[in-house]
Amino acid sequence: MSFTISASQFRCRRSKYVIESPNDGLNRAERVVYEAMCDEVLKRKIESRQDELDPMKASLGRNLAIGYGALCQIVPLRKRSLQRVVARLIQKKFISIKSKPSGHQESTTYCVHTRSEIELAFRTEGWQYWRRVGAGIQLVAE
Repeated sequence: MSFTISASQFRCRRSKYVIESPNDGLNRAERVVYEAMCDEVLKRKIESRQDELDPMKASLGRNLAIGYGALCQIVPLRKRSLQRVVARLIQKKFISIKSKPSGHQESTTYCVHTRSEIELAFRTEGWQYWRRVGAGIQLVAE
């Protein structure tokens, strides 16, 4: 007597893992881009504090105005791959678009979210588990 499992039954048995940290929801490329954006925000904050006496330089907060070309120089990804990763980071609530460029040479301004904001977004969306799907990571509710 042989026992067979169909492909659809096998797909349903994908392992789910509990999200212990927001970084559990990122694959390697997403993590590299998110960390690079956090580092760039921190670097710009330090630079603005050196010019603290200049009233024209406002505090940046967690906002980051950066284009794909500048981001490509920081991370080892091509522009098209970077666009896909940024789209996934927005979908997973790690970053959000603060303002879109109005001109040709302007950069998009992103809001890089903190760990507590990401955890709150995960709870709001009901994401408690993650599972590996191909080369990516999918966030899932129950």
